[in-house]
Amino acid sequence: MAILPQHGYNAQTLSYQHKASSISTAAPLVQYPVKFKPTGYAQFADFISSDKELAVYCRFDRTAARILLVLQSRLLFKQQQLDLLDEEDAAARKDDEKFLSSATICEELRQPRSPRDEKRNQLYDELKDALKEYCT
Repeated sequence: MAILPQHGYNAQTLSYQHKASSISTAAPLVQYPVKFKPTGYAQFADFISSDKELAVYCRFDRTAARILLVLQSRLLFKQQQLDLLDEEDAAARKDDEKFLSSATICEELRQPRSPRDEKRNQLYDELKDALKEYCT
């Protein structure tokens, strides 16, 4: 059985000290007024920030994985919509029409020529936002 170091709250310096050495393990992060003693989350935050071994947090791996799967699904759906637009453009292409799916420079993308091009630009914006959310 391991013996864990014991820590105590020093009301005079408003910091936590290791009882075995009575040397402050960390300088207090916040200087409180003399009459103020933190309670609740503020007190607990002071305590766990006093020693890096006490700073243990839940990572929410399962929840994060579920959220990532939902974001992937949304991205895939938008990507399939964009691919469908590209396929429809390729099937309906006429020599005299130029579709945004064949754009090679960004200036062409900024000038929609039809409602389909507007829909494509809207999909680009939605994909950009979803991808940004997914990657952060």
